[in-house]
Amino acid sequence: MLTGPAFLFLLSIGLQLEAALLALRLIRITGRKGAWILISLAMLMIAVRRTVTFASMLSAGSVRFDSAEWIAVGVSVLMLAGVVRIGTYFKTVRSAEDVQARTFRALRAVAQEPASQTGEAFFRSLVQHLTETLGVDYALVGRLTGKAPESVRTLAVCCRGEAQDNVEYVLQGTPCENVVRQDSCAYPDGVRRLFPSDRILVDMMAESYMGAPLRDPSGRVMGLMAVLDGKPLENTDLADSIFKLFAVRAAGELERMEAQEKIERDYHAQRVVAAVLEAAQEVIPFEARLGNVLDLVFSVPSLNVQRKGCIFLAEDGSGVLSMTAQRGLGEPLLSTCARVPFGRCLCGKAAQERRVVFASMVNGAHELTFDGMDPHGHICVPILSGDRVLGVLNLYVEEGHGRTAEEEALLATVAGTLAGVIERQRAEEQVAVLARFPDENPNPVLRVSREGVILYANPASRHLLEAWRCRVGDRVPVDSTGGVTAALAAGERSEVEVPVGGRIVSFVLGPVMEAGYVNLYGRDVTERREAEAALREREENFRALAENAQDGIVIATADGRLAYANGRLAEIMGGAVEEIVGRPIMDLVPPEDLARIMSHMTDRLAGRSAPRQYEVAGVRKDGRRIPIEITASATVWEGRPASLAIIRDVSDRKRIEEERLRASKLEYVGVLAGGIAHDFNNLLTAITGNVSLSRAMVEPESEIHDQLEEAEKACVRARDLTHQLLTFSRGGAPVKKAASIGDLVRESVSFALSGSGTRADFDIPPDLWPADVDEGQMSRVIQNLVLNASQAMSGGGVIDVRCGNVRLDGEEREPAVVLSPGKYVRISVQDHGVGITPADLDRIFEPYFTTKRKGTGLGLAATYSIIRNHGGKIAVESTLGRGTTFRVYLPASEGIAPPPKEGGGLRPAPAGSGRILVVDDEDLIRNMAVRILEHAGYAVSSASEGAGAVELYRSARASGRPFDLVITDLTIPGGVGGREAARRLLEIDPAARIIVSSGYSEDAAMADFKAHGFRGVVVKPYKMDDLLAAVAEALEGSA
Repeated sequence: MLTGPAFLFLLSIGLQLEAALLALRLIRITGRKGAWILISLAMLMIAVRRTVTFASMLSAGSVRFDSAEWIAVGVSVLMLAGVVRIGTYFKTVRSAEDVQARTFRALRAVAQEPASQTGEAFFRSLVQHLTETLGVDYALVGRLTGKAPESVRTLAVCCRGEAQDNVEYVLQGTPCENVVRQDSCAYPDGVRRLFPSDRILVDMMAESYMGAPLRDPSGRVMGLMAVLDGKPLENTDLADSIFKLFAVRAAGELERMEAQEKIERDYHAQRVVAAVLEAAQEVIPFEARLGNVLDLVFSVPSLNVQRKGCIFLAEDGSGVLSMTAQRGLGEPLLSTCARVPFGRCLCGKAAQERRVVFASMVNGAHELTFDGMDPHGHICVPILSGDRVLGVLNLYVEEGHGRTAEEEALLATVAGTLAGVIERQRAEEQVAVLARFPDENPNPVLRVSREGVILYANPASRHLLEAWRCRVGDRVPVDSTGGVTAALAAGERSEVEVPVGGRIVSFVLGPVMEAGYVNLYGRDVTERREAEAALREREENFRALAENAQDGIVIATADGRLAYANGRLAEIMGGAVEEIVGRPIMDLVPPEDLARIMSHMTDRLAGRSAPRQYEVAGVRKDGRRIPIEITASATVWEGRPASLAIIRDVSDRKRIEEERLRASKLEYVGVLAGGIAHDFNNLLTAITGNVSLSRAMVEPESEIHDQLEEAEKACVRARDLTHQLLTFSRGGAPVKKAASIGDLVRESVSFALSGSGTRADFDIPPDLWPADVDEGQMSRVIQNLVLNASQAMSGGGVIDVRCGNVRLDGEEREPAVVLSPGKYVRISVQDHGVGITPADLDRIFEPYFTTKRKGTGLGLAATYSIIRNHGGKIAVESTLGRGTTFRVYLPASEGIAPPPKEGGGLRPAPAGSGRILVVDDEDLIRNMAVRILEHAGYAVSSASEGAGAVELYRSARASGRPFDLVITDLTIPGGVGGREAARRLLEIDPAARIIVSSGYSEDAAMADFKAHGFRGVVVKPYKMDDLLAAVAEALEGSA
């Protein structure tokens, strides 16, 4: 086991050996051999001596470590530390020298590069020097592609000293995106964490990144340069300085490349233009020449297009492109794109908008598609001659291809050259047509010298020359041609007509040409002159018919002006004919209908389908709108296309249609109302009667009396609601008699306004005709109208109530209503309230329609139904903010109205003074009626159906105690009803008094009860007072 001194001996020896080894290593670092070998040998010899001394001590069996040995150990440590320090210093100096040397070599290589290399070769050398200078793994130089999404195509890539294949990558999500969008960027470490979506950084295991944009003198970014390394970037300031020097040189070379490419593009453009012009001179069909132009375009190196495309030519005046030449296209594309309207798909948009249309892929703008279409993009260049579109040059590009101004400029030059070629081709075709014109013209064409000698005659002139008895080379005969000879002498352009063999030939003479001849173009106008004469006759007949027509007739020119209007149209529009003719259609119709009228007229004049008959609104001279029906057709007016329209005022027809619609709605609701009336009224009758009876049986001062009174009022309101429903139920007939309308109006208005803040102003002439009305129903009509008027004036006011006599013959009319000729009584109720909106005005008579928060929507519906059942009409006019006027028209009566009643009301029968038989199949109603009558003091019996009632009546009569009155329900399901029971009772006792009761108030037996043998009627539901009043009236005079 080693002792302490022995360990120290071994430690000092080890330190001396390590110092000797480090000294040998310094030879490589400093480049100096001799000095470091001697120092290493000296240290080695000291170590050997120490080893010998240590061995002798071990053999003597005693190892001593005195002060001298401690000094030796200290010297060994100092020697080792000194060697280490010297080595570190020299290593730092050598490293700096290496960096300086590498930088110098790289800068020298970059400065000398243009003399030997350019373009991509230059960039490959540049990135290699860059990796060596900065000591990084990767370096690249890239150029922006101009594609969407934004991407870069590398010009050179160096990986660990080796050149790599160029690649194209999208900028989004990479540090290069920040370089392009911002400026130079450096990420000394952790770059993969900052850009986790950049697969290139991940694949290269990059830890650091540095990049700089390559700009032209204007500041435009042309591309970028970047370096990447697998370790953190050291000495970033020095690296940034060196990197920017390389970037400046790279930007200069990239700018030179772009300038060279522009020169090449211009050269190719000139070659293409020359080649296009040369191809246009080839003696082959025009379509083949256009196909050769496509081949030339495809051959341009600077154009990145597919060998697929076509040339469309615009069809004259049709707004359609027609595919004239193509390369590389097949079905179904050829059929789909054979003819493309302006504005449709990409080519159509290029033509319509007169601009280049570009698409990098098949998207929504690509309207003409089909299943299986290959992905691609388009460059569509319009072929323009001034403002005229001659066609479109359409080329295919790869999907994702970027749009470049250089390509579009070159193609615009090609399109401009093509425009000249197309214009020349069309001019040549027109010249050829003109050259063939005289011989192919079916009309006579002559060329005559100034002296009148016929120099040329086309084949169609043969019959003309025969009639003139001359030939080519002869003079034009003066006696036969008359005006032709005179026109030749005048030497000016003119037109003359000459009779030839019973026909009329019109000659147009051009001016004298420099060569001294005149061209004569003849045309047989015999049929035309005959047609003009016939047309004049037809026009005269048309005017005679039009002026006596019952409908308006108008002729409008193509620009929308009225060329003719008859008198009836002037009446319809409320003006004079002179005020209408010459005006535009827009003055006679509202703006919302004008576009539809003009569209129909344009389509009709163009020969397209258009409605022959339709309705619009017409605007009269006073501004009032009326519905009119237009029946239109195309015609000719003064030799030009025009539109003939028959105008009919359909105001009356519209009102009749509205009334029919309103009547059908009322009939529907009436059916519903009639169906529920019987059951509902039976229940309501029991409730109302029992409430009335209960109220009569309690003290008037009691609290329950007031509650029963409120319940009775609610029952009355429910009864009124039922009556309004039944008023317009199917089959209802009013019980009419001649009545004084003036008295009825005064009473009804006064009753309706009692207790309100509104008063009425009456204007009722004393000679007002009577009318046959059901006074109860008509009173309800007047009350409804007055209540509506009062509610329209929430702050109170005056309601104008007017009555008058109206006599109509076939010519006279009343505003806003259609009436047959005859005599009418007119009732007018006018308020000065808020008015009714036009939208609501069309619906106010509909069942359940109301604008009031607590309204039922039945008041005006019932009003309308009552007036209709009386053979009358109702009209309404309203102005917002000024008020509303209702006018009721009732047929006047030939009878005489009875004088107004005087005196008090009905008196009830004295108690115990009569025996009454009640007949009803409903137990609730029958028992309730019995209790009411017994409470009033009558002796009462009852029966549940008519047959039993007849037997009771017969028995009572035979016993000498006959019934004074029978009250019977009209309808008894499964038994003898009131009508049959009354017939049998009257057979037994012709003097029998019978009251009929029912919820079917529309039944004829209820409406005209006396005709069916009844003495009175009580309508369910009824109150106790109603029943007792009917009983008292029926028993009056029977005691």
